[in-house]
Amino acid sequence: MTIHLSQQAYWELLASEIANQTPPSAAFEQRWEFPQAIGAGQLREISLRDGLTLELSDYELKDAIAITLPDRPHGLEFSFCLEGEYGYNDDRWGTGDFSLCGAGVALAGVAQQPAPQTLKNVTIHLEPAFLETYGLDGEGQMSPWLKALIGDENQPQAIHRGAMTTAMAEALRQLWQSPHGGGLQRLYLESKALELVALLIEHTAQPPPPGPILKPDDVQRIHQARAILMAEAADPPSLLELARRVGLNDYALKRGFRHVFGTTAFGFLHQYRLDQARQLLDQGDLNVSEVARAVGFTDRSYFATAFRKKFGLNPRAYLRSQRQLFSAQLTKNSG
Repeated sequence: MTIHLSQQAYWELLASEIANQTPPSAAFEQRWEFPQAIGAGQLREISLRDGLTLELSDYELKDAIAITLPDRPHGLEFSFCLEGEYGYNDDRWGTGDFSLCGAGVALAGVAQQPAPQTLKNVTIHLEPAFLETYGLDGEGQMSPWLKALIGDENQPQAIHRGAMTTAMAEALRQLWQSPHGGGLQRLYLESKALELVALLIEHTAQPPPPGPILKPDDVQRIHQARAILMAEAADPPSLLELARRVGLNDYALKRGFRHVFGTTAFGFLHQYRLDQARQLLDQGDLNVSEVARAVGFTDRSYFATAFRKKFGLNPRAYLRSQRQLFSAQLTKNSG
């Protein structure tokens, strides 16, 4: 089952679950218990200093959620997925990926979190003025890349996504397992948050490295991974499970899959499901709901939106047009 929420309804749902027990660091930290109606776990928001906030998410979903978001102002956001899978419209990312969103206008869409799954995420929010303070070179100038990241409040935000580096993963491990408490913990978390910001800016500002040199055996394993996704599209394995089944680690699978096929594993899966749905609608034996379920879409409204974006018609209109075409062909042949 998929629970559909507006942005306002989602935040009101979280706000209604603020933990009763206030932690010792209450002066700079808030905790929300994840709503039991859809899962279990906790969300933490830690104010490190003016213009710098850290969010730690650790929860389990029992029902998928789809949050409809409007065009909205958006600040700088550095996000790291430790575990789980996320989606926004046609984009997909998950365990071991980063998501860097610049300041500006976030375009309307539907944020999806499949279920059941565990999600662990670290997000750093920065005010543009904070980055401006540290983004100047020796001559007081800012690079064009940083200017684009800070953005324009009237323009769509810049978005960069990809696989985390080893250095990012280690900094995240240290942040997640902070050995300190109280004010010292706040100082430690701030140092790690700034380290992650620096690592991610350095990584995304550089020209993309050449594609990985893949051994023939690795290429074969990556093709095997694609075959598994195609065969099990209605109920696919997680990225970690897929990597295990083909004998690669998840980082190698993610990089190699993009290099070989030009998209992520779950980006490919999304497009493949839509192509399969179109073929089933062409056959005309199933209704729209049955087609959506057959190819692995649990959210019918999201399926309709994705199908329309790819093919220009919603699935019901497409099915109607195919049946009319088939009927006309029968009439022509009988005449």
